[in-house]
Amino acid sequence: MFLNADVLEYNDDSSEITGRGNVIMRQDAMSVFADYINVNNDTKTLHAEGHVLAIQNGVSIYTDKLTYNFDRETSYAKHVDVLSAPWIVRGEELRQEGKKMQIEQPVFTTCDKVDPHYRMQASTIYFYQDDKIEAWNTVAYIGNVPVFYFPYFSQPVKNRRKPFDFKITHNTTLGWCVAGLYNVDFSPLNRLSLGYDYTEYLIGSTYKVDLAYGFNDKSTGTLLWNFVDANKSTPRARRWSVDFAHNHQFNDTTRINLRAQSVSDSRLENDFVNTGMDMFRHDYSAAFSTSFFGNQSLSFSLADTETLNTTTAKYQTSSRTLPSLSYSMTSVQLLPRFYYGHSINFTRSYHADGDYYSDTGGLYPTLTFSLPQLWVLRLSANAGLSSAWTNSSEKEKGFLSGDLLNSYSAGATAMFDLAPGGLLRGSASYTYNKQLNKLEGIKKDGITANQVSLNLNGGLSRFNYGASAAYNLLTDTAKPGNDIERLSMINLYGSSAFSGVYMNVSSLFSARAMMMKTLQLALSLSDTGASQLWKVYLATTFINGLVDSNGAAAVTPAGDTMTFTSAIDFTFTDEFRFTIGRTYDLMTKELASHVYTATWQLHCWEASISWTKRKDAAEEIYFSIFVSAIPDIKFNKPTAVAPEYNMFMEN
Repeated sequence: MFLNADVLEYNDDSSEITGRGNVIMRQDAMSVFADYINVNNDTKTLHAEGHVLAIQNGVSIYTDKLTYNFDRETSYAKHVDVLSAPWIVRGEELRQEGKKMQIEQPVFTTCDKVDPHYRMQASTIYFYQDDKIEAWNTVAYIGNVPVFYFPYFSQPVKNRRKPFDFKITHNTTLGWCVAGLYNVDFSPLNRLSLGYDYTEYLIGSTYKVDLAYGFNDKSTGTLLWNFVDANKSTPRARRWSVDFAHNHQFNDTTRINLRAQSVSDSRLENDFVNTGMDMFRHDYSAAFSTSFFGNQSLSFSLADTETLNTTTAKYQTSSRTLPSLSYSMTSVQLLPRFYYGHSINFTRSYHADGDYYSDTGGLYPTLTFSLPQLWVLRLSANAGLSSAWTNSSEKEKGFLSGDLLNSYSAGATAMFDLAPGGLLRGSASYTYNKQLNKLEGIKKDGITANQVSLNLNGGLSRFNYGASAAYNLLTDTAKPGNDIERLSMINLYGSSAFSGVYMNVSSLFSARAMMMKTLQLALSLSDTGASQLWKVYLATTFINGLVDSNGAAAVTPAGDTMTFTSAIDFTFTDEFRFTIGRTYDLMTKELASHVYTATWQLHCWEASISWTKRKDAAEEIYFSIFVSAIPDIKFNKPTAVAPEYNMFMEN
C-alpha cells in the first residue's frame, strides 16, 4: 500500500494509519483521493471522507464518504456520482462486492451537459465488470419529458445493442407508422428482442419476438416469431410466421441440427413484414453428423417440405426425405502418392404429385494421385467409379426394383509458375466422364463430360491481373465446323492499388461473337492526410445487348446499356459529413438518380437528412435523428410512387 498526505498518523496499538489533507492511497489497481483516510490493517478496512474520488478498473466514484474492505473487496457509499465510460450515473446509495456494483435510485446518461439532453431513471442499476449492465423499472426522458418505461433491460458491456429503438414515420400510402423494439441481453448467448409496429392504414399491428438462446457454447438456438393483427378497416385474417433452429454439438466431430420454418399463409410479405422466409413453403428438418477414425464420416437427415396449393389456399407436403444417409471414407494411402477413398449414400424421397416414394443410392470409390513439386510444376490426378441405383417409383416397381447406372470419371490438374516472383502463374484442369451403361437416350460413346479449363494470374508490384476460360472437347456441343462455339467467354481482370488510389477493370469477352459482353472500370480515391477529408468513387459499366449470357449472338438483340456512377464523401469534421451520389445513363444521356446526404453530431445527438431523385422524377426525403442509448425517432415523407415501406421497420 502507498499512502501520502499532508499529515500522517500511525497507531501501533490498533494497527491504524490516518492521513489528513490531500490524501492519496494506492493499492493494486485501486486509487483513492480524499481529505481524510483511515486504514485499519487488523480489520482490512478503509474509511475515506471529504471530496472522495475512488478509481478502480476504469470506474470512477465521487462521494463524500466511502468505506472499503480489502479482503472481501466490498465498498459502500451514499450520494455518489459514478463515471464508467460512456455512462455517467448519479445515485442515492452504492454497494459493491467484487465485480458487481449496485446503485439505488440512479439517474444515468451518456450526455455530459449540466442539463443533459436525455437521461434515464431507474429503481436499481447493476454494473458487472467486463460483462453487462442491468436496470430495473427504468423511465427514459428526453429533456424533462418521459417517453418510455421498461421494467427491465440488460446490456452487455462488449458487443452491446441499444436497449430500445423507437421510430416514427409517415408516408401517403401507410399514413403514420410507429415501430418500437426492446432489446434484453441476458448474457452473450441469451438475447431477446420484443418488437411492436403499428401503421395507420392497411396493416394494423405487428408483433415480433426474436430470441437467441444457449444452454452452453455447444447448445444454442434461435426463434423468430412474427404476428400481424388485422387492421379493423381491412378484412384480413391474422397472420404469423415462425422460424426455429437449434444446434447441439456433442464434441468436435458430432452434432445435431433441428430446423422448422412455417407461416400462416402466403400474403404475409404483402403486409411488409420482412421475415426472410419463403411465404409459399414450410420446411422441417433434422440432421445428425459425426466422424470417426480420423478419415470417416456418417450423416443422417430427415426433411419435410410443404408448399402452398394456390387452388385450395392450403399447404400440403410436396417433398419428404425419409431418410437421407451418407457414409464416406477419405485419404487412405495405398502406395506412395496414391490415395483411396469412397462414399456411399441412400435417399428415400416422397412425391406428392403421384403419392409415391422413390429411392436413390450409390457407391463412389475414388483414387487420387499427386506428384511432388517439380521446380515450376505441380501435378495431381484423380479417377473414380460411380455406381448409382435409382428406383423411380416404389408404388409401381416395388422397393427392390430399379435401374443401375455405372459411370467412370477422371480428372487432372497442373499448376505452374511461368515467371518467377509471382509475375505469372497458371493452372490447367481436365475433367472427363463416361457412362458405362448404354441406356436409352444415351449417345453411343456414353461420354457426358470432356472439358479443359485454363486460368492465368499474376502480379507486379502494386498491379494484379488475370484471365480464365474453358473449352468443351465434346464435338456435338457445336455446329459442324464451328469449334469456337465450344469456347466459353473469356474473363479478363486487372487491378492496382497505390496510396489512396485503387483501380479495377474487369470484362467478359466472347470469342464466338468477337465482341465484349461486359466491361467495367472503377476508380477509388481517398485523402491520405491525417484529416482524411474526402473519398471519391467512380465507375463505368457497359453491357453489350448483342451477345447473350453464353457468348453467342443474341437471338433477340437488346439495347446496350452503359452507366456512370459517382460518389464523393466529405468528412469536414468529426461531427459533420456530407455525401453526394449520382448515376448517369450514358446511352440516353439522362441522370438516372442522385442522392445528397448530410450527417452531423450535436453533442450526444446525431442527425442525418438525405434527398433522392430517381429517373422517373420521383423524389424522396428522409430525415433521422437519434441520441446515444435512447430511441431512434425518425420521420420519412417520400413523394415517390413506390415509397420505401419497410424503412420504418428496419432494426
